Amino acid sequence: VDMPLNSDPVTTTVASLEKKLKASKGKLKVNCGYWGGIVPGNGKEVLPLIKAGVLGFKVFLTHSGIDEFPNITFKELEKSLPLLAEHGVPLLAHAELDKKIDNLEKTGLYNDTILHEMKKERLQLRDEIAKIKLQHNSEGKQ
Repeated sequence: VDMPLNSDPVTTTVASLEKKLKASKGKLKVNCGYWGGIVPGNGKEVLPLIKAGVLGFKVFLTHSGIDEFPNITFKELEKSLPLLAEHGVPLLAHAELDKKIDNLEKTGLYNDTILHEMKKERLQLRDEIAKIKLQHNSEGKQ
C-alpha cells in the first residue's frame, strides 16, 4: 500500500495518482493499492480520487514533515467527511495538535497531565467526526 506522502509525487490529485500508476505499470509483482491525501485546497479532488480507486484518505492536523503535504484544520476536514461517509471510504488522521507538541518540545515536560489533555482532545476530535458520520447516515445516506 502506497501512502499519499511517502513517495513522489504526493497523492492529492488524480493527476498525481495517474503518475504513480504509470510509473509502476509492468513493474509490480504483487497487488498494490494507493491512498489519497486531503490537504488545503484539494477538496474538489476528493471525489475524483475516490472514483479513481484510492483505498482511503490520510490527513495531518499537524505538520506532516514535508511541505508538499501540508496539514489541514478540522474545519477543512469537516467539508470532506460527508463525502467519505457517503462512499464508505476510510480516513486516517494524524490528530496531534501543534500547540501542545510545540510546548512539549520546548519544555521537555511529558507529564501525565499534558498527555491526558492531549488524549482528551484527540477523543473529542474523534467524537466530532463520528457525529458528522451519524448525521450523514440519519439523513438516509449510507
